[in-house]
Amino acid sequence: MGMTLPTVVDIVAQSNKKIGLSVGRVFSVNTIGTVVGVFLTTLVLIPLLGIKGTFEFGISLNLLIAFVLLQNYDPIGFAYKTSISVTFIVLFLIYIMFSPVWNLNIMNSGVFRSFSAPPPDSFSEFENLYISKKVLYYKEGINANVAVIQADSMGQKTLIINGKADATNKVDMATQVMLGQVPMMLHENPKNVFVIGFGSGSTLGSVLLHPVERVTCVEISTEVIEASEFFRDVNNNCLDDPRLTVVHEDALTYLNLSQDKYDVIISEPSNPWIAGIGNLFSKEYFELCYNKLQKNGMMVQWFHLYEASDDVVQLVLNTFSSVFPYCQIWSGETNDLILVGSERRITLNDEDFKNKFRNEKIEQNLKLIGIGNPFTFLSAQLLSAKGTFLLARERPINSEKIPILEFIAPKSLYLNVQSNFIFAKDEKRDTLNKGLLVKEFVIENIPTKDDVFNAVLYHRNVTRNYAFCYGLTKYLESESLNNYSSDLLSATTYKDLKIGDIRTIMMENLFNKYPDSTYVQQLYLNEQLSETTTASSFLKIFSMKEIAKKFIRASSGNLDALPYVYLQIAEGLLYNSEVISSLIVCRELEKWLRRNPQIVKNFPMERYYYTYASVLYNINYIDQYKMYYSKLLNEYPNSENSILLKRSAKWDEKK
Repeated sequence: MGMTLPTVVDIVAQSNKKIGLSVGRVFSVNTIGTVVGVFLTTLVLIPLLGIKGTFEFGISLNLLIAFVLLQNYDPIGFAYKTSISVTFIVLFLIYIMFSPVWNLNIMNSGVFRSFSAPPPDSFSEFENLYISKKVLYYKEGINANVAVIQADSMGQKTLIINGKADATNKVDMATQVMLGQVPMMLHENPKNVFVIGFGSGSTLGSVLLHPVERVTCVEISTEVIEASEFFRDVNNNCLDDPRLTVVHEDALTYLNLSQDKYDVIISEPSNPWIAGIGNLFSKEYFELCYNKLQKNGMMVQWFHLYEASDDVVQLVLNTFSSVFPYCQIWSGETNDLILVGSERRITLNDEDFKNKFRNEKIEQNLKLIGIGNPFTFLSAQLLSAKGTFLLARERPINSEKIPILEFIAPKSLYLNVQSNFIFAKDEKRDTLNKGLLVKEFVIENIPTKDDVFNAVLYHRNVTRNYAFCYGLTKYLESESLNNYSSDLLSATTYKDLKIGDIRTIMMENLFNKYPDSTYVQQLYLNEQLSETTTASSFLKIFSMKEIAKKFIRASSGNLDALPYVYLQIAEGLLYNSEVISSLIVCRELEKWLRRNPQIVKNFPMERYYYTYASVLYNINYIDQYKMYYSKLLNEYPNSENSILLKRSAKWDEKK
């Protein structure tokens, strides 16, 4: 194909004395052809013939041009011209007759997401990975190639866009449903809803179960809408609802031109490592959405933890929080996040919330993903507005002028890394912070045994939050609400968390065999402290005071290790909401440091100042708190704990 232009130039140059003019005309025609070719290919040929057919049309067109040029090329004889022409025509006809149809399973395999995995030994082995899958729908469009693939063994249908799975009727249903249900359950009276991205239609189906007046969905690919016919079993036939308007347009263009204001905006684009998606995670985009919300409106933004480093997740969180004053984080399916942003603090109207749950269609929609009661639903919240604010940072920010995300997101994809720091901050295990909606809800609505058991099942099977599951099963056990099923779940989560594994059992055996060994006591008691902290939740705090006393007693003979034990115990007691006990240990540690100033140089004073300041803050000893807060900021101004305390103070001012 690359020979066409220089061949034409050579022919024209030989047959025309005005070489400059002739060559200029050739390049002008070539430029016009290039522009026309782009329009014809994208708007006519690909929709009409498909990608393979378009390639074949291009090849045949080039062969035709070659034939015409060859006949007008004098240096080559007639016989030679004829033999070359006939040979290529025959070869092309053989190709058309016998060329295989593209394997659509292979074409939609998304092999680009497997670069970090070891390759198969052969192409046959690679083909066998997809041999059991059935292509229900495939269409090549202007904006995307869209397919619906069914795995015969499971009956799972997957919507695939440009080789990347974007929705299913099984695996990620929790995310799709919660994206719609979270804002609709939290907003008191949503009437006008805007959804970015159609997907399988499951999110729209969840939204339309509520008494909304109007729902607008912007989807750039018409093929995605067509493919949604295969997901009617999970999207509640949303396309048949007259309240839904689907617009085939780019989301940014539509929002910029729209004059409407919305009660809820739900944004569920694809992953930011896909070309063109990064703008839908920029500050300008979030500001645009913020300006399109009613005063009491809220925006919901999907994001992922898989194929994303901590830096990527932190960047998106920073950017989203920089626009919305009040943000929450909820969990969807494992490794899926749901960011909720609003101008005002989101509060829960108990009666209104419970009334929505009594709606049979809404109840069935939530049961589809395993949520059987209000307690389980609210327990899907990971971080409150304060918790999210403490986790966010002022820099860096992703913007259209400085699109950091477009550069670091693909790196995370190819390295196949996963972010975990959000789940480490899960406030359901933080018994000090009372900001979660579920913590407010249980004050007046004590969960029943069945409520808690349902929450355990949901978080074990859907969110994979094993630590929270373990805490709930220990709560059931402590309240004598356990039965065979809950005890079995408790043992399973025990295994998931690797509590009670062979190492712990060996520690217990050593402790029983050598009870006088200080070292063995410390190891065993350390395991006990970890298990007790994991068992505590906002429903019940399991005291670790007795274990802490034993730990300190066992370490009293080791003067070098004792201050470190004091610090560890103080941190553990604080995390476990035993603040007064933590204060006592902090004061003992303070005395020790005064008596032994020589160890201060190598002691982790930054952790000590932070722990002591946090304890004093939580018992409202403000003057003493300010003293340790100042020490931390002065000596360690850029440490993570210093930033946490500064942001906590800033939140208090804001509140």
